[in-house]
Amino acid sequence: MNGYSRNGASGGGGLEKRAAVILQPDVCYAGGITELKIIAGMAETYYTPLARHNPQGPCALAASLQIAASIPDFMVQERGDNEYAELFAKPLPPVRNGHRPIPLEPGLGITKSTHRCIEPELPVEPALAQMR
Repeated sequence: MNGYSRNGASGGGGLEKRAAVILQPDVCYAGGITELKIIAGMAETYYTPLARHNPQGPCALAASLQIAASIPDFMVQERGDNEYAELFAKPLPPVRNGHRPIPLEPGLGITKSTHRCIEPELPVEPALAQMR
């Protein structure tokens, strides 16, 4: 079940009705780390494991890994195809033997490289360009 909130996971979702064998909440859609920890606590009450959903990218993956390390009902972590390691001064540790070490550094354990993350120039209306 991929319920995006605690309300989706509980009564209206699959936990109380035992309609979900595995929950797949997404840290971005659920409302962040704290909300996902609440969902994990609800799932633990029903002995339902979490298979963390993550198609969003490396920052969401880093947040998901921190949650995975702190909940007893963690099952597996999904990740996207591209982790954009080139955009980070300190990226996530690589997967080894099917496992990824949990970053131990402060915060999410990653450091963005400010000089590598450049905002693309957006087209400006001609009238606005004259105001620059």
